[in-house]
Amino acid sequence: MEQELRAGPLRCKFADGELRYIKLGDTEVVRRVFFAVRTKTWDTLTPRLSNLDISRTESGFSIVFDARCERDATGYDSEGAFNWSGKIEGKRDGTIVFTVTGAPTRDFETNRIGLCVLFGTPTVCGQKYTLQAKDGPRTGTFPKLVNAPLTFEEDFTELRYGNVRVSATGDGLFSMEDQRNFADSSFKAYQIMPYAYPKLTKGDAHTQTITIKPEGFLQAVKKRESKTSQLVLGEPVSGATLPEIRTGSTGERNWFHGINHDREKAKAAASISFAYFPVEHLYDDDTCWENVPVIVELAESARQFAPGKPLDIHHIALTLTHPRTAPEPRNASPMGAAWAAVCLKYAGLAGVRSATFDMGPGYANRVLKALTPLVGKPLRSVSVNSTALTAPVEAFGAGQSVVVVNKTGVRQQASLEKLPPGKWDAIELQGQTPAGVMPKPVGISVRGGKTNLNLAPHEVRILTRW
Repeated sequence: MEQELRAGPLRCKFADGELRYIKLGDTEVVRRVFFAVRTKTWDTLTPRLSNLDISRTESGFSIVFDARCERDATGYDSEGAFNWSGKIEGKRDGTIVFTVTGAPTRDFETNRIGLCVLFGTPTVCGQKYTLQAKDGPRTGTFPKLVNAPLTFEEDFTELRYGNVRVSATGDGLFSMEDQRNFADSSFKAYQIMPYAYPKLTKGDAHTQTITIKPEGFLQAVKKRESKTSQLVLGEPVSGATLPEIRTGSTGERNWFHGINHDREKAKAAASISFAYFPVEHLYDDDTCWENVPVIVELAESARQFAPGKPLDIHHIALTLTHPRTAPEPRNASPMGAAWAAVCLKYAGLAGVRSATFDMGPGYANRVLKALTPLVGKPLRSVSVNSTALTAPVEAFGAGQSVVVVNKTGVRQQASLEKLPPGKWDAIELQGQTPAGVMPKPVGISVRGGKTNLNLAPHEVRILTRW
């Protein structure tokens, strides 16, 4: 169940017991707030919600619910059982308060349990922050390049940057990690409940609260709502081309984290390659989409400590790194195909030599096959203007083609503008056509450099001028 909510000048989404995409106008101030129950091998247990009640006012909201995180040991690498209750309040002045009280329902082992706040790297990289710690205030800057030590701040109760203050109260202090090391496009401030890790004892309850408060007087940004995304074809991106597309397993699953922590070895290598899994910490669909742009940041960071080395990304997939009883179904789905197309866009913007997808048979392979003729073609930017909380459509130009991707499971309307004159064809790749079938191109109407698109759920549409 997803709900879009407002707290004074801020808007956000509630889903799966989390707050996501807390924004002031088009600016994301906090990526997520969520409560994480991890296992002894760092797997994250998905909460099952009950007794959910959401109430709204003209300028705020209140949410209460119960949650259960449990996994049997059969077929998995760890077991856990933790019940918690959540209360989230959004107030007129933009203050958001997220409180959790919980306890294990049986003894089990875990590495970490507690509330977490994600800060999206596109918003905060290069920004200065101030922390409140036991030994007094200290300052720092969110690093633009991927930080080599995973944890770069510890034991603080409050973080301020720009006009936002995030504070923690209750049981446990904040520490902060650069999650780009594990393919997330975020920094994570996490609050650890004070258990005798790794062992938890049944009934040992703790409470934590995270407060997000805008600083100063802020007004809500009012925009005319539109169900149509506006796409505008832009200029060529300097030096960016669509990389070589490969499929199948390379047998390697090395994180960027390992390369980043052994930079001397990377400098001595003929080339640098790393795997890309976006779901190490969370694995909902939003996580899959929000993490793709980090591919560019990983490549930029690698070039700083190993300049001149060719870069390859291998084993690109939605597969979870923790054992599961069945294959990840999204790899073979239309959603996985749309995701693969967007990954290829950012791999091109990152300037990598090749991108290897290991998503098995299905829709992704069909999309990659359709995009193969564009390999080596120069990329063009496509700006996206949408009033949605997160843009539902993404696009990029490659040579004489424009690739448009519907990232959602529902139909989307879009207008594509500033197209060069000429005749255009389109290939529509969607779930209504069997995965092994390549649709034939059809002519489209382009008038005044513009065409309107009605995109099926998770459709990838390739428009080509001839």
